[in-house]
Amino acid sequence: MQEDPNPAFLAWMTAETEAYTAVHRLHQFTCGGRKAVPLLEIERIMGLRKEADTRFAALRGELGVPAASVAPIVATATRLRKEPMLDLLATAHLAMNASSANASARSTTS
Repeated sequence: MQEDPNPAFLAWMTAETEAYTAVHRLHQFTCGGRKAVPLLEIERIMGLRKEADTRFAALRGELGVPAASVAPIVATATRLRKEPMLDLLATAHLAMNASSANASARSTTS
């Protein structure tokens, strides 16, 4: 019996594959995180993940799963950050630059 694949399912799987592939390539490019991560790549991966999540939500609607049948996410004791990840990375980058600038200033005055 030949079944036609659900177009929403195929779209979701394509988006998931693109997101996974982008993460894998970034992991290889940064040698497992030992090299600096380009912020543009993180933004691109965030966009791909969002697209995959959107496609997954659309798939759920196409399957006729009512929203009430989904188990709620239980909040953990971990405090969630309010700042977006890119702001945190930019702040960390600025702090590292300031720290290295202070260290070099101290070494030249010694």
